[in-house]
Amino acid sequence: MSATALLIGGRGFVGSRLTPVLVERGFRMVCVEPTATNLGRLTPWADHVDLVTGSVADLDAIAEIVGRVKPDLIVNLAFARGLGIAGELDVMARGTWNVLEAAVAGGCRRVVLASSVRVYGPQRAHGLDTLLNEDSPVKPILRYGHYKYLGEQVAADYRRKHGLEAAALRIPMAYGPGVREGAYGVCVPALAAATGDSMTLPYDGAATLCLAHVGEVARALADLGDPAVAPPQHGVYELGGHMVTYSEMVEVAAALVDTPVDVRFAPEPRATEYDFAYRLDNRRLADEYGFEHRSLGDGYQSIIDHVRTEVTP
Repeated sequence: MSATALLIGGRGFVGSRLTPVLVERGFRMVCVEPTATNLGRLTPWADHVDLVTGSVADLDAIAEIVGRVKPDLIVNLAFARGLGIAGELDVMARGTWNVLEAAVAGGCRRVVLASSVRVYGPQRAHGLDTLLNEDSPVKPILRYGHYKYLGEQVAADYRRKHGLEAAALRIPMAYGPGVREGAYGVCVPALAAATGDSMTLPYDGAATLCLAHVGEVARALADLGDPAVAPPQHGVYELGGHMVTYSEMVEVAAALVDTPVDVRFAPEPRATEYDFAYRLDNRRLADEYGFEHRSLGDGYQSIIDHVRTEVTP
């Protein structure tokens, strides 16, 4: 009998890449969305996916779904944007607790949470040459980072008190086919390379970010969650990725095509592109799961191929 995965937020950028990975591993997928009107990005896997309506902000609703589905794995990708402080608290703080509580009540032992490099705050808060890992101090400067770290701590509490096999993956800037700009515009250089269009990024070309392809994000989440794999030895894992400036992103994209890549930079005064950590050590994930990142060139090529396939008659 196949295993069942309950994926909260399955229609999103990461969730729609995680679904086929888990399907290939033999999972039946049940995806939870606040408004489950259609499969959206999950349509190609319609034969393997059931879509149900529910919100992590509602403990009774999530507990009912878990009790009915009886999943072998729960992956929580839920996040809140534009809902205000109260809405963000309901989804990203209380919602994480609700998922963990529902897992314990419903007998599901393996839970994976999507965390973020935003828990570290900006690289400058640690030192520009400091390599950061799961044991480094956290210095979030935004509510999002605080919520993600709180989720990690709540999951750690459930590991200790209930023996829950819970793990959080700290994800940097995700890029790849399926979105136009990606986090902080990191897909734009590849998009410009694919289309030949002139594009402008509202950031400093010298700013450095850490990039991880959405395929690697999905694979790491699957490795941490797959009950066929040994339980995670730790509660938090750093995904890491490629440390690269915006200007270097453009250079990588330009090397993949025969035409110039016209990406211009128009930095805004707030310079929020400097608010991220980027020297990230993922040896824990590599040692435990043999994890490796594809090259940035290969990742950008996947975007170029996807865009050109979409626009070609």
